[in-house]
Amino acid sequence: KINNNSQHYKTSFTLNNIPSYLANSLRRALSSNVPTITFDDTYFDSADLRSINIKSNSSALHDQFLLHRISLIPINMENIYLKFNTKFNEDTGERQFKFNNENLVTFSLQKKNDKSLIKQRDKLGLVSVTSDDFVINDKEGNVIDTEIFFKNDVFTNDSILITKLKQSLSDDSNGEQIDIECKPVIGMAKFNARNDPTGTVTYEMKVDDDKVDDILKKKIMYINNERQMKGLTSLNETEIEQITKSFNLLDKDRVVKKDKNGNPNTFIMSVESIGFLNPNSIINDSITILILMLKDIQNSFTFSSEDNFKYKINSKIII
Repeated sequence: KINNNSQHYKTSFTLNNIPSYLANSLRRALSSNVPTITFDDTYFDSADLRSINIKSNSSALHDQFLLHRISLIPINMENIYLKFNTKFNEDTGERQFKFNNENLVTFSLQKKNDKSLIKQRDKLGLVSVTSDDFVINDKEGNVIDTEIFFKNDVFTNDSILITKLKQSLSDDSNGEQIDIECKPVIGMAKFNARNDPTGTVTYEMKVDDDKVDDILKKKIMYINNERQMKGLTSLNETEIEQITKSFNLLDKDRVVKKDKNGNPNTFIMSVESIGFLNPNSIINDSITILILMLKDIQNSFTFSSEDNFKYKINSKIII
C-alpha cells in the first residue's frame, strides 16, 4: 500500500509465475473493464432520460462544456447507496449492470454569486463551484454528507473545481448562477474514458538480481577475450567501472526473471486510484471481470449432444 496524508491511493504488487499475455490482460482490465459510476453527459430530448439536467446556467462555461466537466468527476462507489448487480443476457451476448435500488440518490448543484456569498469571493469577485457544493438526497429526501461521494485530492486536499461564477457590478443580488440536477449511471472505460478508475497503471518485468552480476562478469570476460585476440591489453579498473556503470543504466533491466522456456514470468505492477474505488478494490474487480468475460464466452454457446454436437451462438461470438 502507498499512502499520502493517511489515504491509501496506490497499490504495488508482484505477479509470479504468470505468462505475459495474462499479465497484459490484467493491465488492460484495470483501466478499461472495471464498471464505475459517473454522470453521463449524453444529451437526450427528454429531460427524464438525461443523467445531467441543466435547468439554468449563466456562467462563463456553455452548457456542453459544463456537462463534460461534471461527467469527469469521479464518484466514490464504496458506500451503501450505490450498490449494483450484473447479469449476462444470453440472447444479445451483453453483460448488463443494474442498480440494486431504482430509487437512487439525487445530486443537485445550485449556486448564485449574490451578496450572500460575499465571504466566498476571491479578489476578482469570483465564487468557485466545486464538488463540495453538491446537495445529495436519498429517496426519503434526507440530506447525505457530500464527502461520502466526492473525495478530496490526496495531495492537495482540495475538492474538484467545476466552474467559477462572476458577480454583477450593477446589481449585487443578480450574479451568475447555475442550477443542475444529476443522476448517476454505470459505465466502463472501454466505452468512455470518463469511467477509467485509474490514474496510472505501471507494468514492468522483474529484474533477476541473482543473475545480474553473472551476466556482467560474462560481458567483461567477452570484451577481454576480444581484446586479447586483437593483441590488446585487458580492461583496466577505470574501464571496468565505466562498463559496469553503462551496464547498470542500459542493460541491467533486460536481465529479467524467465520460465523454463525463456519467457518473462514475473511482473511488477502498480495501480493508482483517482477516487472511484480503493486501489485494492480495482484489482479485485478487474480479476472478477476477466473471469466473467470468460464465462460470458462459454455461455454464448449452446451445445446440442443429440444433434452431432452442433451448437448455436449469440451475437457476442462471430465465427
